[in-house]
Amino acid sequence: MPQEKPPPEVSMLADFEPCLKCNICDTACPVLPEHPEFPGPKRLGPEAARLKLGPLPGIEYCDGCGLCTVACPSEIPVAALIARAKGQRGPTQLRDRLLAHPARLGELATRLAPLVNWSLRLRPARWLMDQVLHLDARRTLPSYSQGSFRMRWRRREHPAHGQRQVAFFVGCFGMYNDPALSEAIVSVLERYGCQVEVPVQMCCGLPALANGDQASARRYAQRNLALLLPLVEQGYHIVSGSPSCGLTLKADYVHVLDLPQGKEFGKHVYDLGEYLKMLSADQPASPVVTSDNLRVAYHTPCHIRLQGIGRPFIDLLNALPGVEVVDLDAGCCGIAGTYGLKKEKYDLAMKMGQPMAQAIGQSGASVVLSDCETCRMQIKEATGLQAMHPVELIQRFAGGTPRFQAMSDPCVKVKAAQRTRAKF
Repeated sequence: MPQEKPPPEVSMLADFEPCLKCNICDTACPVLPEHPEFPGPKRLGPEAARLKLGPLPGIEYCDGCGLCTVACPSEIPVAALIARAKGQRGPTQLRDRLLAHPARLGELATRLAPLVNWSLRLRPARWLMDQVLHLDARRTLPSYSQGSFRMRWRRREHPAHGQRQVAFFVGCFGMYNDPALSEAIVSVLERYGCQVEVPVQMCCGLPALANGDQASARRYAQRNLALLLPLVEQGYHIVSGSPSCGLTLKADYVHVLDLPQGKEFGKHVYDLGEYLKMLSADQPASPVVTSDNLRVAYHTPCHIRLQGIGRPFIDLLNALPGVEVVDLDAGCCGIAGTYGLKKEKYDLAMKMGQPMAQAIGQSGASVVLSDCETCRMQIKEATGLQAMHPVELIQRFAGGTPRFQAMSDPCVKVKAAQRTRAKF
């Protein structure tokens, strides 16, 4: 097997040369105001790339939200530059090596789900993880399903035909932690006339990138390209139910990992909300359920903003009869995937999530929605309220069974507000 060539430090001069040193990226950064010793995206990204510096001290505190890239007036991929530099460090702890491979953990945990989930609730086990792995004992870790989504998929009957061919990129969370959500996604896609396939797939590679394991991220990416590009050539659209997975497939394979095949591949990858909005424009779905003044609060994941596709789920939800959508517009929730699980970053993550928690408390909404799995975790951690994926509400209006905890009881709101004040 030939030795893999390391990626170039910077693939294009245009990545950093247009930097005006205007500090707008620093202004957009959610970490900088809460962690004054953090160098900021301008220093870690375009300046470090221009000066050909190695990974700078403090780079591990970049949460990878990408809001610096969204804000940059010169369209510099600041977040990609930082991710490249972070990947040069390599994972520094056993914890980071484990978090870099969620699919490996998921394969094992779903086979032992009752035991694993019971253990995750035990205080001694959480204390041990805190002390040994430095996973903060205060963070509620997601439970695992007994059996993966792929096991459910094999037992399921599938429509023989569809107007569009969709290859569903499930993602590790949808595969191992919440297969019921993945089933809801498939159900809604099929309602829009899609023939859905679930091809063999690897982790998208983002957890490896976020934890400094660039070599593993490249291996995951190369394997996914080998598995999925043949489907693209057959006319399939790749649809991701996770904004972070979708962003990685669309952009990071090119801009961070410098894989030339990733450019063409990324043109055929769609975020779920983006794809459903495109389908609804051609074929509006007729809801079979209506609602009387349902007020929902929607939190936009950072990795949706970074894709530059607008906020499609807001448009889709506003089209539901009797639904009023409150756009929280509260910036980064703070958890940033595995970032907010770590002991040294938990308090920082909760501080960054304070504006979102306050906006939820002030929204007067009955339901909280977000299409990012870890954003939903952070919403529950910060407010005590259960959040749901927007597609679950859409499925409800299509006649399916929802899985959400309503916030219509004023006592629930009061308790949530008290918890929010206590957290911060």
